[in-house]
Amino acid sequence: MSAAAGLLDGLDHRLQQVRDCGLPDTLVHGDLHPGNVRGDGRRRVVIDWADSFVGHPAFDILRLTEDVDADAAARLTGAWARRWRTDVPGSDPHRAVDLLQPVAPLRLAAVYAMFLAAIEPGEHPYHVHDVPAALARAAATP
Repeated sequence: MSAAAGLLDGLDHRLQQVRDCGLPDTLVHGDLHPGNVRGDGRRRVVIDWADSFVGHPAFDILRLTEDVDADAAARLTGAWARRWRTDVPGSDPHRAVDLLQPVAPLRLAAVYAMFLAAIEPGEHPYHVHDVPAALARAAATP
């Protein structure tokens, strides 16, 4: 059995464990990365909400920290978790992030697949590797 298939087999149980972490569904950006944040030194604005959905807020912190070094990711995740623990006492945001770590790239693979199905054929060469890359990240995540 492949790692991705193993992840899918245990997905229902994993998602129940995520629900048990106590964080509510929220408006999730869906593609929150530094390229989708603009600022003028005083204010920052998050742009490109095309992939937004109502779901678990950990998806945004996982996407935001996807391509940063481990120390920066730990600091960002720590700050995010502290805010959630303040707003939702008794919640376990760090555990939710750990549980969703391999699920986030699966979700991105599905988003990329829908994107590929909707774009013009001339754009396919630029995105043809997005789905397999996301699935490989999911399979490689412990």
